[in-house]
Amino acid sequence: MAIIFFVQRLFRIAHSVVCFCNCRSFHLKVHITYSMGQNYPNPFNPSTIIRFGLPENTRVNLIIYNQIGEQVAELVNGQMAAGYHQVTWNATHMSSGVYFYRITTEKFRSVKKLLLLK
Repeated sequence: MAIIFFVQRLFRIAHSVVCFCNCRSFHLKVHITYSMGQNYPNPFNPSTIIRFGLPENTRVNLIIYNQIGEQVAELVNGQMAAGYHQVTWNATHMSSGVYFYRITTEKFRSVKKLLLLK
């Protein structure tokens, strides 16, 4: 493992972080676990970003629900590669209120709340 002290740029690629320093590149392994972060910004208007991590290639469903449990949007439905991902939800056509987003894979499930203010 290499530790970089003078880093000009930092890029995240799948399971690794690659640091570029003075035209030399170093490879540093990063352990990824299943995760889903809080959307940002929250509250939001009209769009927000949802980030999540996958330690392996897997099928992913990311769905938005309203307060009474009705599905209002499906942001992801398919196979995704291991790594960190982000999805933007544009809720221009939605009314203000509390919504929930749920990620589901074969080995992981998480639900979080988000707030749309217009």
